[in-house]
Amino acid sequence: MKTPQLYDLGEDTWQEKLHIGCGGIYLNGYTNIDVRGEMSKDLGRRELKAHASEIGEYYKRDGGWNSLPNRGRIVVDKKVNMQDLSYEYKLGSVDKIVAIQSMEHLDPMDFISTLNDFYDVLRKPGVLIVSVPDTIGSLDWMVDSEKVAFATRHLRGSMKDDWSQHQSWWTHATLAKAFEWVGFDAVRPLANFHCYPSVVMHGQKL
Repeated sequence: MKTPQLYDLGEDTWQEKLHIGCGGIYLNGYTNIDVRGEMSKDLGRRELKAHASEIGEYYKRDGGWNSLPNRGRIVVDKKVNMQDLSYEYKLGSVDKIVAIQSMEHLDPMDFISTLNDFYDVLRKPGVLIVSVPDTIGSLDWMVDSEKVAFATRHLRGSMKDDWSQHQSWWTHATLAKAFEWVGFDAVRPLANFHCYPSVVMHGQKL
């Protein structure tokens, strides 16, 4: 699935780009961060290349709305909790942060605190892209008998362990307001590239 909306003009020359809560998606050119997974340094170059995606083709193996695309092994460059990012990176040292379907696992207070940490570690003019489930769109799916089970999971998480529970719920308006509240400028929604209802927001630290 092509995702040109996630690519920022000139980012090929940016030195520090972070992919937060990477899960089963390993992005070339980014430092891929999650709390668990195999370390990329332990994989062979060919094996890592076969697993990796590009920012302009985030889901290189598509799935339908009732299956999560590209599920599989988790490969990371760093094992770090997203709430500890400000301890790992100096203020103003990061060019871009991408957090796709991960921040909904934080409660509202931790979400805002982490968003603020992202702002602090970004340089000027750094970029933040966040994707979270669309609460309104997911609730609309609840009235469809074929989609209600997936919509329920989409709203609450898989609940399979402590890391898999959704603890905050967002709309385009509330996520944009959160971006603006911590100081991001030029806040704008991006086209949803998921096969399920999601809010995708882009902001800059200017």
